[in-house]
Amino acid sequence: SGINAEYWDNRQNQVLDASRGEHVREVGRISEDQFSEEEEIGHQQRVTCVRFHPDNAYLCVSAGWDRTVYMWDIRLEPEKAAVRTIKGPKICGDGLDIQGDKLLSASFSTDNALQLWDLGSGDLIQSIGYRENENEAEYLYSCRYVDSSRVVAGGSGSRDAKIININNDVVEGVFYDTKPIHSVGYKDGLVAAGGVGCYVHVGDFI
Repeated sequence: SGINAEYWDNRQNQVLDASRGEHVREVGRISEDQFSEEEEIGHQQRVTCVRFHPDNAYLCVSAGWDRTVYMWDIRLEPEKAAVRTIKGPKICGDGLDIQGDKLLSASFSTDNALQLWDLGSGDLIQSIGYRENENEAEYLYSCRYVDSSRVVAGGSGSRDAKIININNDVVEGVFYDTKPIHSVGYKDGLVAAGGVGCYVHVGDFI
């Protein structure tokens, strides 16, 4: 099967990919032939997102359809590498981000789709309000930190991407679309979002 998710970390030229359904591998450090079918552990369904910790080149996270986020320590043997699990988020796109000891997740769920987790304990810190209309589902695909107090997320429920202050759930900016948003990003003061539509939204909400 093809590659479902990939993440490149330039600190040690490491590449994570999820290219065989529910299996995650680190290319360049752990070769594919080190694993047998009996040794492979972790996800039970398709993996859709992988990401290295921005402050620790040895830690990474993965998630997908099985409603489980795994945190991996790549220094350990494969059967011991899963050092933390978080149950709940159903990740159907690029729906994980990390800042410090906190994990942001965007789930394909009707409500409580945008959530903040403690990476140390695996506990839920808070659900971040996303939908403005109680009759709409959320169904998020992607999320990113903007800074320590704001995040951006997008999906197919309301077909938009929102910049949200996580301290008070105030929506500080919105990209409206007529089709689902599959990816969001932030870089150097600019927020971007795009998806099924044939264009990318870019704005400065700082």
